[in-house]
Amino acid sequence: MQGIRVLFLMAVFACRSGEDVPATGDTSAAWDETDPSTWTPYPPVTPDFRVMDAPFEDLPLASYRPEAMTALVVLLHGTGGDGPNLVDTTETVAILNALVARGMGFVAPTSDDRVGRVWDTRTAPDANADVARLVRLRETLITNSVLTAETPIVLWGFSNGGTFASYLSNALPALGWPIRATAIHGMTGSGDRYRTPGPGPVWWSIGEHDDKIELSQGQAQYEDHVASGRVGAWRPHLEGALEPLRFMRTGYYDASESVTIFRQAVDAGLVNAQGLRLFPAESLEGAINAFTRDNDVLYEKPATAVLKVVFAGHAVNGAYADEEAAFLSAPPMP
Repeated sequence: MQGIRVLFLMAVFACRSGEDVPATGDTSAAWDETDPSTWTPYPPVTPDFRVMDAPFEDLPLASYRPEAMTALVVLLHGTGGDGPNLVDTTETVAILNALVARGMGFVAPTSDDRVGRVWDTRTAPDANADVARLVRLRETLITNSVLTAETPIVLWGFSNGGTFASYLSNALPALGWPIRATAIHGMTGSGDRYRTPGPGPVWWSIGEHDDKIELSQGQAQYEDHVASGRVGAWRPHLEGALEPLRFMRTGYYDASESVTIFRQAVDAGLVNAQGLRLFPAESLEGAINAFTRDNDVLYEKPATAVLKVVFAGHAVNGAYADEEAAFLSAPPMP
């Protein structure tokens, strides 16, 4: 795709011991592993936008500006990441496509801490280097006529970025930011400061086997939010069955390569012939990493990312992209 960046997602079995771990997963969409005509097609996810990579104050920044911007989404990366790498993932692209279709632009900045590579959720806003840089970034965008002081802002974060999105939903309105809504993926507002999101509309998405946060914690935070009369949406990601063509969604694999990885997973005992998980959910990260490493899986990182999404682990998941974009674009009234 010329001129458009193709953005993709960038132990273990021993714990099974001798026990027979029952297969699990969603089997509502049954298919026959021996009959390719029953396999679900997974077209590659490609961006419907052009990304600009240009540093801001010497830290990486990815951004997109539509001709007529309805809102600006501030994308906040997880621990160990940076802005451009967050945008360069299949599932995030699926969500961004849905947001862009509604006229929303985005900026994906990078945390000030480049050692721990995390956002500062401890320090008060008036002494917080991350908050100060975001304020300067917005002021620069206003000065350059990219947006106005009235352009609505959406906060969107994954993992540590989700916690920081919660922090910012409390801190930024006091600084004059018109915060429209907040989206938290794979985390809750659980930082040292502002442990719950602000009063605005909030979207929560957490995988049922996320090893960084208990699913029940996210649901409890959502229920507390709406019980106080605020607007919220709770969309847990549930485990599904791995299908032979599922790896094609990343754009890294053709059909035969995707089927090869699927059959490697079956032969290795990761899943059964129907794509259902054969290892304990609490071993998800280790089991997947061991499989991709020990079976010489083609393009280890995107394959790992696919498996984490299918098995509802700690990963950005675009399964509700259209619904999420609709919520963030025009949150329902309380």
